[in-house]
Amino acid sequence: MPLPTDRDKAVSAIKQRVIRNYPSLWKRLISHWQQNSTTIQPLDDQHGSPLDRGWLIYAANYLFCTNNIRWAIDPFTIYTRLNLLPPFDLAADLQSLDFVLLTHKHADHLDLPLIRSLAKYPIRWVIPEFLLPLLEDCHLDPHWIIVPQVMEPIQFQHLTITPFEGLHRHTTPDGVLRGVPAMGYHVSSGSKTWLFPGDTRSHHPEKIPAFPPADIVFAHLWLGKACADMPLPPKVEDFCRFFLALQPKRLFITHLHEIGRVPNEFWGARHYNLVKTRIKQLNPNLPVSRVQIGQFFPL
Repeated sequence: MPLPTDRDKAVSAIKQRVIRNYPSLWKRLISHWQQNSTTIQPLDDQHGSPLDRGWLIYAANYLFCTNNIRWAIDPFTIYTRLNLLPPFDLAADLQSLDFVLLTHKHADHLDLPLIRSLAKYPIRWVIPEFLLPLLEDCHLDPHWIIVPQVMEPIQFQHLTITPFEGLHRHTTPDGVLRGVPAMGYHVSSGSKTWLFPGDTRSHHPEKIPAFPPADIVFAHLWLGKACADMPLPPKVEDFCRFFLALQPKRLFITHLHEIGRVPNEFWGARHYNLVKTRIKQLNPNLPVSRVQIGQFFPL
């Protein structure tokens, strides 16, 4: 067995820190998420409307509260990734969810144990047709399931959700099709709009529907297969130009510190700084920030 490299040791240290901090991060964010807009207190030094806010509960998995409507995209916790029983009742913490959007089947997005535990609550689920067979033993009430159709808007009170085909599949230079089907979502709330392309492997912005520029675009960092050890991964330019072509007013970069990944697939601060630096060269006026596990972000 080869000896661990400095990179291996650094990734291992980050993973251990994420695992160690997760219980306290979870308790804190759930406490804030459960507050109504009439009682919510300022969160650290962040600013923004208390009516519209979000949290990252894993690497690219989201909780939101918008005007007291609580929803999620790919709810997922670290315990499923570690194949461990959680130390607290995750479903009870999340029972006030109004609806959930699911995107694709990968092991850092589809949390079947969590979905199964949430099935007893009256939560609406937006589940793409290609995921339905995987959820058969989760015992979700069919009356609470919506199967999204591409570009057919779904209304949840003040929110309008427009599903579109995600770009998680791509063809390698040797002609092999990789990836899985995925669904992206455009969400609007009054005059605010948020775009979630999801995990993106095919950097062709012309394949994203021509929505008006979103207030926030959420970018899942991925710079090529098995190349996180490279000084300059091959997809940096493609990633940056793809998300700039979507014309965001703000860009939030997530998908960092996913502990299930091996070192050459593990995206961290160095990779974020690479893409932020290049984006700033191409568009100095675009606000770019990262969101990491457990963090709050204003909408």
